[in-house]
Amino acid sequence: MWAVDAEESIEVVVADNGSTDGSIALAEKAGARVVSIERRGYGSAIRSGLASALGDILIIGDADGQHDFSQIGVFVARIDKGFDMVVGSRFDDPAGAKRSIPWLNRTIGAPALSAIGRALSGTDVRDFHCGYRAITRRALERLTLTCDGMEFATEMIVRASQADLRIGQCPVTTRPAGRERPPHLRPLRDGLRHLAWMVRNT
Repeated sequence: MWAVDAEESIEVVVADNGSTDGSIALAEKAGARVVSIERRGYGSAIRSGLASALGDILIIGDADGQHDFSQIGVFVARIDKGFDMVVGSRFDDPAGAKRSIPWLNRTIGAPALSAIGRALSGTDVRDFHCGYRAITRRALERLTLTCDGMEFATEMIVRASQADLRIGQCPVTTRPAGRERPPHLRPLRDGLRHLAWMVRNT
């Protein structure tokens, strides 16, 4: 994730959740600050990375190559227009979504869960599960985020809506992930966890 302060200085924070592929050495060589996160899980890594970052604007993104980080300026521009949080939408780039999101997730899972999330939380966010997003430090401090797993993506949007934050959106380009290992995401299991969390908390 990137943290941007008022003077436009940038720090890159890599939340390491047990990587064994040599990526940490590459990140450190490139000048990133690596934070080791012992507790496993997507949400645990993101929450700890956010807590470690120092900037006024925090940009969250996956480090597997699927996000185009040249688009960071679009997120910052929307924050500058007054949004507290900005969520990327992969579905505004159909070709990219087709290349990078498995068919079941792209056509049924993510759209259905996002529609349920919109109905239950009263927000109009199109893509609840896009990991590319931005939030201001002040807005983040208003949220209580506790999820360790993949459902963190849903929790962040729902809690932001419940806190009456101004949530913006922007199209993002997605690419096939560059990892060699299988993804941690388990569509059925994680989809049910997203759904169960929303039913309990909205």
